[in-house]
Parts: sequence; C-alpha cells; structure tokens
Amino acid sequence: MKIKNLFKVLIAITVTVSLFACSGSDDKDPELSLTKDMEVYFDAKGKITSGEVEVKAKHTDWSVEVTEGNEWLSVSKNGNKVSFTAKENNESTERKGKVLVTSTEDSKLNFTINVTQEGKELSFKVNVNDLQFSGDEDNYNKETRSLVITSNFPWEITEMPNWLSTSNKSGNGNATVTFKATSANMSSNDKNGTIKIVSEGESLTVQVVQHAGLAQNCNVRPINMVTIYNGIAFDYECDKAVSYYYRGYMEKAAVGTMTEKEIIKVLENNFDRYTQADNQLAVFDGLDQGETYVVYTVGYNSEGKRGDLAKKEVTVPTLKANEPLAIAGDVQASASYWYWSTQKSATCYSYYMITTEDEDFAYTPDVYQAWLIKDAIRQNLLEEFLNDGDWQRVRTGDLLAIITWGLDKNENFANRIYWCCVKANSSSPQRIKPKNYKKTDRNYPIPNYEKVHIYKR
Repeated sequence: MKIKNLFKVLIAITVTVSLFACSGSDDKDPELSLTKDMEVYFDAKGKITSGEVEVKAKHTDWSVEVTEGNEWLSVSKNGNKVSFTAKENNESTERKGKVLVTSTEDSKLNFTINVTQEGKELSFKVNVNDLQFSGDEDNYNKETRSLVITSNFPWEITEMPNWLSTSNKSGNGNATVTFKATSANMSSNDKNGTIKIVSEGESLTVQVVQHAGLAQNCNVRPINMVTIYNGIAFDYECDKAVSYYYRGYMEKAAVGTMTEKEIIKVLENNFDRYTQADNQLAVFDGLDQGETYVVYTVGYNSEGKRGDLAKKEVTVPTLKANEPLAIAGDVQASASYWYWSTQKSATCYSYYMITTEDEDFAYTPDVYQAWLIKDAIRQNLLEEFLNDGDWQRVRTGDLLAIITWGLDKNENFANRIYWCCVKANSSSPQRIKPKNYKKTDRNYPIPNYEKVHIYKR
C-alpha cells in the first residue's frame, strides 16, 4: 500500500542529460531532438529508479522547465546536462509531472519528458494484549484495556461498540489507545464486537468482548399469576442454576427511576430468601384496589451471581357492585356429615367450589385460595357447576371452610371469591381472618390437595 506522511524531505537527485551541438551543416534552421527514454521514474524518497534523456540541438540553444502544478519536482540546466530534483512523496499515491525542453530559437520546437514518482508505502499494524471487559455492574467501570497502533500515516477509529469509550479516536503515527466500558452487560450472554481502525484506505479489525454481567441459567419467572381485589399470588419457574432467590413487590409509583441495583437491594432487605427446595407460593395480600404494583423475582447461583431481574406490572382490580358470586350458606353439621347449599347471584353464570376441614388452610388469604382453585382447574381436578344446589361431605372435624369462585356469562372470574367458615356448634358462618393479617407478603407451600375436598362428578 502506498501512503502519506506529514513530513517532507527534500532529496536532490541529478539525472545526466547529454547535449550534443552538431556543426558542419549549411542548414541554418534550428533542430532539436531527444534520444533514449522520454520517461523518468523516482521512488517515494526521491531516488531515480529508471530513465535517461539525451538532447540533440542544432543551430539553437535550449531551455528546460517544469510545467505548472508540479512543485515537488525541479530541474536545472547545467551545461549540456540537466539536473532533476524530487522531494520525498509523503502521499500513498504516485504522482506525475512534466518537464518541457524548448528550443531558444523557436519556442514551437519543444519536447515533453514525463516524470513519475511512486507513492509512499504504508506501514500499519495493531498489537492487542487484552480487549476483554467485565460486564458486572459493580466492576465494569473499574478497568481499562489498550491496543498499540503502529503507523507511518494518520489513522482513525471508524467503528467500535457503543458500550466502549476511548482515549483518542484518531492520530498520526504510533499511539497507545485505551478503552473503557461505559455500561454494564446486564444479560447472561457475552457481548462480542469489533474495533475498526483505518489508515490510508487500509483497515485493521480487532475483536472485543464484554463478558456477561448476569449468571447463565439463573432466572426465576413468576407463573400462574392470580389477582383478585386485594391480592396477588403466583408460583415460580426456576432455571437449573438457581441456588436461591428473592421475590417481592413495590407500588409502581414508588419505583420511579430506581435502578435495578436499588430495587434488588429493597428485595434483599425487605423480603425473605428462598431456595427451590422450599417450593413456596408467593402471596401478596392486603393490597389496594385499583393500585398498580410491580412484582419482581431474581435468582442467584451458588457463587452469588444473579440472573435477570424479572418484573411484571399488575393492577389489582376494583370490586364491582354486581360481582358474580355463588353464595354458600345454611351450613349444618351432624355427627357424620356437613350439609350446606349454594345460591348464585343474578350475574353468576357458573362457579367452582372447594371445601376443607384443615384449619391451616382456612386461615389462608383469599388470593391464595383463588390461586388454588385456578391450579386445580389447570390440573383438571375441579368441575365447573352451572346450577344452585344442596351439598354434603363427610365430617371429620369441627370446622368447615367453603370457598366458591363465580364466573359471569363471558366466563370471566369475579374479582373476589366467596368464602365462609363455620364451626360445628356455631349458629351462623364466621369469617376467620388470617392470623396477623396486614398488608404484606406471605409464603405458603404449594397446596396438598389431600387436605382439600375437590368436587368433581
């Protein structure tokens, strides 16, 4: 490659031109001719590489000059010789000039000598020690990497990843260029990119990597989410590398411009830590109607490196005046059985129903019970009922909880369930609130359906 430099060195090279003055002729008309080569060549440094010119003149003297616009080239007449001088060519492309030999007696009698100088060759390379960067949010901005550019021409960095910054994007000659990551790589995959450096039309490309800031196969995703007027419940889908995890929620208005790092700090400081072995169901109860919340989950591997912060916006529905309800009542107990009846509201098209004598389950929040009904439906364990009816079940204890969840004519679930709990010696149903009830989050094991009576014909 032929190339360019800012420094110009003047090297004078003399080319011998022989001049023969012929005599003895009676013809007095001037004659002028060139013999041998009419082309002269120089290398980039100004050294002649080929070409020689002889001038024959008769009945005339002659002059020599460089045509306009070829300032890099100069010539002079020295007796019967001509000296050519060429400056060093600091450009990458060759350049051409013209020298005019003219008869003194007749200016129309002239000859042109073509002069060519080759361009400067490019010396251009890049040495790289290490262009691997951390993607971790705590360390990405604490390290720099560099490469060494060797060039005898100006150079420029024309391409690099948008997550990098550099000390200088262009220069002239040799340089050490440093790079720094401008952002973390908050994904579980490495980022691969290229840095492209151009000098005199030639480009060199080096590879650059920012390692993943998040652990691979370490995500926790909320699934099977159920929402009613005062709560949210869901279970989890965990990747194989998850060693432990946090989950929690915040009001959307409170999140504002919080960073992921700040949100995770809230989860770690305000919510419990769990493992996959806990098999927990998340229950956020006591929430406000019409309020939008953001639910978060984040998993960690055995080295304490986290996966993605999963987030999902959930708006808690507002109770309507005409919710489709299946109302359980008229509960009676004999020594062997429980008896009760159900009656649909005007807007209730169908409903699902479960009962339990398990006191621990009776104390659970409504949204947990709603989640259980949805889960039983997913597993095809629960039948949809269309009509009012009278019911009975075997009695083994002194407490019975009846939970129904109604649907409207469009198969939409009500924004609340109907829940009643009675004791065998009580004259009327009693609402039993969960222990220590407050606006909070809770964890319950995935339900044991042996403790819940599933109605299915």
